[in-house]
Amino acid sequence: MRRTLAAFAAIIAAGSLAACGSTPPTAATTPSPSATPSESASACSPTAMTCGGPSATPPPAKATHLLPGALATFTELPAATFNAIGRGTAIPDYDPQPIDTAALTQDGKPRVLYVGAEWCPYCAGERWALALALGRFGTFTDLGQVRSAKNDGNVASISFHGSTYTSDYLALGSFEVEDRDYQPLDLLSPADGELFKTVGQSGYPFIDLGGKYMVNASYDISVLLGLNQAQIVGALKDPRSPVTQAVVGAANVLTARLCELTHDQPAAVCTAAAVTSLR
Repeated sequence: MRRTLAAFAAIIAAGSLAACGSTPPTAATTPSPSATPSESASACSPTAMTCGGPSATPPPAKATHLLPGALATFTELPAATFNAIGRGTAIPDYDPQPIDTAALTQDGKPRVLYVGAEWCPYCAGERWALALALGRFGTFTDLGQVRSAKNDGNVASISFHGSTYTSDYLALGSFEVEDRDYQPLDLLSPADGELFKTVGQSGYPFIDLGGKYMVNASYDISVLLGLNQAQIVGALKDPRSPVTQAVVGAANVLTARLCELTHDQPAAVCTAAAVTSLR
């Protein structure tokens, strides 16, 4: 589904991007991967909360602006904040959906596969929640900062392009397949590309949690509109903030599923009240 900038602005003016659709993402509403977005048209579907997939083979990776050190620590959110939020305003209809595929592992650990694009607004929103959830199991370095395309919300976010993730419990494969200008960026392996196509229906974002669950988007990203990265990180410190209610709530939902993959390790994370209540 494509939307013009004017139509996208109308959605924002209506008060909620996610309100454009209340049903869970399905293949029927996922845009065709052959539909390459232009500067005047969005390839995102508010109904499915996904964006169209790649249309070209990516060249070698490009550089990304790094998230400043003072902001990069946002993944070290206190446990008390997670527990205070619980589900927050994460949308139940968009909770991780069970999938029937082979277990996804790497180096003897459950593997999380993220496939997105830097121009995609729903990817922009989901990265915040996914990074917070994964930050409870490991550590990121060299996270980038980026905004979704101007005609796709201009949503401030982090980027996984060029970053590394270290964990004793999980492995992560993260790919920003296209940059903010719709140009090819990270290259998927044949195996990951097949999962993206067959399970994810070539829609951004696609998150495979260990071959057990699939996630597209988890919350209404309108809470991020008009904010920059520093303002979003600052808001995450306040449990009363709509940003925190949405992003941390979504992170808790993801954490509950990740704890299934790690057999409830680390215990300090997986036995927390906010996590056990979502199991």
